Amino acid sequence: KGIYILGSADLMQEDSDKQVTLQLKDKFAKLEDNSGKLLTAYEIPAGSKAKQVVQDLLNIDFGDGYNLDNIPFMFPSSLEDFKIQADIKKEAGDTYGSILLDIATQMSCECYYNEHGNLVFSLLDETVNDQNKAVCWKYEKKNGDLINLSPNYNFDEAINMVKVIGDNIDNGIFSALVVNN
Repeated sequence: KGIYILGSADLMQEDSDKQVTLQLKDKFAKLEDNSGKLLTAYEIPAGSKAKQVVQDLLNIDFGDGYNLDNIPFMFPSSLEDFKIQADIKKEAGDTYGSILLDIATQMSCECYYNEHGNLVFSLLDETVNDQNKAVCWKYEKKNGDLINLSPNYNFDEAINMVKVIGDNIDNGIFSALVVNN
């Protein structure tokens, strides 16, 4: 599930055996690879409205009729008027992705693409709050004896997701997400 961009394609052809192998990248890679590189220095002054800065970044026209991302992004309503707290300065060769991640860090958010291709800013409080997660197993007294349970699991249809969030002494928030589906 998700939106991916083409990284590379390989063709193998021998007699009657023909194979095409596609290497795909997560959509966020577009913001961090060559197409997402800054050609000049870029600065966002403190006091700028974060939502407008994100909108402006995603609407940058590359001169070929395409912008960075024209799919609407998702932004927490509680941060509609959030202003950038400290200047964000990037040199040529850095990426638009790093700018978006710096904005997300200042808002205490995660920044990622969802399965529909929307760039999402999600509050860390909501991300790590277990109340927002589905209950995987619930024991009911009315079901009786729990010792003789014989559950059956279909691991062929299981989707595993591991998310790690941490910070360091410099108040930098880091996260990683791995999903197999």
